[in-house]
Amino acid sequence: MNKTWPSVIRIIFKSENVTVPSLLVYLEILSRLKNNYSIGPCLTDDDGEVKIPRDTIDATIERAKEISPMDYKGNLEDCVGVEVIVETVDELNNRILRGGKFYPKEAKKLKDLLIKCTNTKYLGKRVVINMPTDLETIVVDLTSSNLKKK
Repeated sequence: MNKTWPSVIRIIFKSENVTVPSLLVYLEILSRLKNNYSIGPCLTDDDGEVKIPRDTIDATIERAKEISPMDYKGNLEDCVGVEVIVETVDELNNRILRGGKFYPKEAKKLKDLLIKCTNTKYLGKRVVINMPTDLETIVVDLTSSNLKKK
């Protein structure tokens, strides 16, 4: 039986069993056909949660295919997972520098979010979740490998 992607991807970020609000994260929707699709930056809410509705993912995929049809192919059903990316503040600043020339609006948005994010308290982390999954909510533990800064 072929599973379908959920109507909403819900990810909760925790550290030492406490949810992490205002964490800046990116999601990469992993395609098996061509390039992956990037969603973000996303800021966790007061409950340490990010919710990405299916229609947002579908729109991201369609927009990428319109902008660069040679680089992207297929739809969400052709994707195999989600990579959850938590970057350090230095990595986020590098992202601003790299993208600022070509995407000034996105760089400004990220710079504004960087001021209020809690990423300074954590080291970077990447987690891959195979999709579709039966999990209603994915929990990313930022302390699973001593990831909290002292």
